[in-house]
Amino acid sequence: MRDVASKTADNAARIAAWHLHEARRFYGELALPEEQANAARLERWLADYCRREKTAIVQRRVVQQFAAPRILRKGPVLDAALDELAAEGHVRLIQDGQRKEIHVHPALRKVSSPTVRLVKTAAQTLAVDTVATATVATVATPTG
Repeated sequence: MRDVASKTADNAARIAAWHLHEARRFYGELALPEEQANAARLERWLADYCRREKTAIVQRRVVQQFAAPRILRKGPVLDAALDELAAEGHVRLIQDGQRKEIHVHPALRKVSSPTVRLVKTAAQTLAVDTVATATVATVATPTG
């Protein structure tokens, strides 16, 4: 059984990791150029939409009607964001006559959101750090 101090240290480390993740997410989006920030927002919206609707194909008009934030619904902004995502290989743009489709990459649909990827990585790092901290605390704790 672990002592109260080590449990407190573990909880403090978890809280610190969560705040670090949130700060990176918030300030990371602010630091991006507007085009890349819009592409990241669209990527997140497309991934959520595909999981919710259980689909890999999204009609462009659906994005123009429902995407959030609203700025993504404007033609030139949407075009720039889609071009960025297509260049990164996250989507394929298909036009069949008047119909325009966005084919979302399967890997993007499997992750709950791009942000969650960072949380999982931070959690894994935290688990390793917690084990190392617990080991150091155990070794450093005087026995009496």
